[in-house]
Amino acid sequence: MGQALSAPVINDVSTNLEDPPVFARSQHPPALADHVKRACSKAYSHLQPLAVPGGDAAAVFAAARRAATALPRANVVLEDAAAGVLELLDVTALMRFKDDVSVRVRQAPGGGSVLVDVRSASRVGKGDLGANAARIGKYLAVLRRELGLPAEGQS
Repeated sequence: MGQALSAPVINDVSTNLEDPPVFARSQHPPALADHVKRACSKAYSHLQPLAVPGGDAAAVFAAARRAATALPRANVVLEDAAAGVLELLDVTALMRFKDDVSVRVRQAPGGGSVLVDVRSASRVGKGDLGANAARIGKYLAVLRRELGLPAEGQS
C-alpha cells in the first residue's frame, strides 16, 4: 500500500519515454507529456525496454503473445505480427477500470538484438496508484521467463 500511495500522479507509463508504443485502438496520445516523462524517469527508472540479444523478432513476438496470458483479466484486442504490435485491454480487479497495454517488438538498430517496449495507460483518472508500472513489471518478468532470460538484476 505504501508504494501505491507514493506513486506519482500519472496514468500512463512506458519502458520507452522518448518513443513509446502507440495505441491503435484507444484515445491515448501517441507521445508522453513532459511531466509524465519526468515522473516515469524518477519513479520507474527500472522499467526499461527488454533487449533480447541475437533474438529473432518473430520468435520474440510469439513469446510476447504467450506472456500476455499472464495478465489474468487481459484480452488481446489487436495482434499484428508483421508490425510487431500487440494491444491488450486489461480490467482492474477492484474497480473494473479498463486499462490499455501496447507491446511493440522490433529489431534494434544495427540488428544485434530485438527490443520489446511496453506501455500501459489507464483510460480514466489522473493517477493509477502505480498500477500501470506494476503491470509492465509483471509482464516483462513473464516475458523474460518465456524467452529463457534471467530475471531482471540476475546474470
